[in-house]
Amino acid sequence: MDLKKELYQKHTRSQMLRIKTWVGDDEERFNELTNLVLGNDPVLSQRGSWAFSYCAEEHPELIKPWMNKLLKRIKTPAHDGIIR
Repeated sequence: MDLKKELYQKHTRSQMLRIKTWVGDDEERFNELTNLVLGNDPVLSQRGSWAFSYCAEEHPELIKPWMNKLLKRIKTPAHDGIIR
């Protein structure tokens, strides 16, 4: 899956669930999504953060290596949606 392309296409619940399912418990895919969420593109950050939150809830072990970067990014988010 071309994650950037998918996130730019549409912002719907079905799309978010499709991305969440694609990521699953795959650390590499989760890292790809997280890098987009933490990036400077407000569209990718906002849309990716929705799927990110579901992935992190289902697989909390994947979020642990990212905690410091996530906490720092909350101070200067690319989009308000990332704070949620």
